[in-house]
Amino acid sequence: MSESRVPQVPLEDLRSGVHRYPEEEALPESVQPADGRVGDPVDSVETAPPASRAADLERWQGVNEYMATPKAKGWRGIARSVGLPVAAESPAERRSQLVSEVSQSWPTVKTVTVLNTKGDSGKTSVSIVLAWVLSVFRGGSVALLDNNPTGNMARRLSRPQTTPYTIQDLIDNLPRLEDPSARRNDVVTFMRYESGGPHALVARERPIRPSPDAKHLEIGEPTISKSDFNRVWEQLAKHFSPIIVDCGNNDADPPTLAALEKTDQLVIPVKWDRPTCVAAQKVLATLEQTGRAKLANDAILVATWGPGEAPNKGRQREYMEQFEKWGHEIYHLPTDGHIAAKTEIHWEGLHPKTQTAALEIAAAIARRFNKGQ
Repeated sequence: MSESRVPQVPLEDLRSGVHRYPEEEALPESVQPADGRVGDPVDSVETAPPASRAADLERWQGVNEYMATPKAKGWRGIARSVGLPVAAESPAERRSQLVSEVSQSWPTVKTVTVLNTKGDSGKTSVSIVLAWVLSVFRGGSVALLDNNPTGNMARRLSRPQTTPYTIQDLIDNLPRLEDPSARRNDVVTFMRYESGGPHALVARERPIRPSPDAKHLEIGEPTISKSDFNRVWEQLAKHFSPIIVDCGNNDADPPTLAALEKTDQLVIPVKWDRPTCVAAQKVLATLEQTGRAKLANDAILVATWGPGEAPNKGRQREYMEQFEKWGHEIYHLPTDGHIAAKTEIHWEGLHPKTQTAALEIAAAIARRFNKGQ
């Protein structure tokens, strides 16, 4: 069994619900790292022994301008590791390498799940950007699946709508789609599509209302079942790969549990603040305690934030050190006004730096698939 990389937390403390962190919950005051360190990450960090991780989490205080640079890959990285001088890789060379990695074919269907139990952590925007970059450099075989019970993805996709249908409509038509005579276009009928981009199957927006005790908010209609998700995934897997799954805020939601069972790569968005980072850690702990240690250990973190959300550099350093200590690769999507507008996201509307960062993330995922992980 893989060695645990995150603190062991009682399962009863890990179920986050739709709104685990109410707006009225006060956060601890921000503090700087104990030794005042701020700067570039070290090249390698030893994995912390399991017993130390609970203490690591306890001392976290909360994290923009700082951008983590992915470690060098390939022969350049090996040469530098043994002290050999190596000429810097040009941006054109780097881009060519990334495109080569992303565009390779995979023998089996791959599923990438984007999950964090804290709302407004960037799940939907990261999912859409990731689906776009994979579509641009792999072609039109990328599916984007809205697995969020609130169904907010539809507002971030192209308008006018190419179809009025939602995942519920596809579920209602599953008996017809599961017939051997069904074709790709029968499935695509239920998906939104923009030329050059992903095919998206959106969820129906569901009303959110106060709970009976008025202490939190809850979704007014039930979500799809685990069986429904599996049958939908089977239909997408016949015609698309990879499948990008945007999940909601409840890691115990049946369709989220179903998605995790299909997941080849987990992506966890964070904002380098206490709520999103603690929620990310608890997702990882839940996975380990439920027999999915490899999925937890291989998770990639993507940090993103909007205007006015720039994290404190010292706190960012603290959080990054913890996740690096647990062996996670960390990437950043820079602040982008196109994403921050909270309207539909188009690849052409993204800043070139955002496009480059997205390509780095896609290549990191592709490298794992290319190696058969």
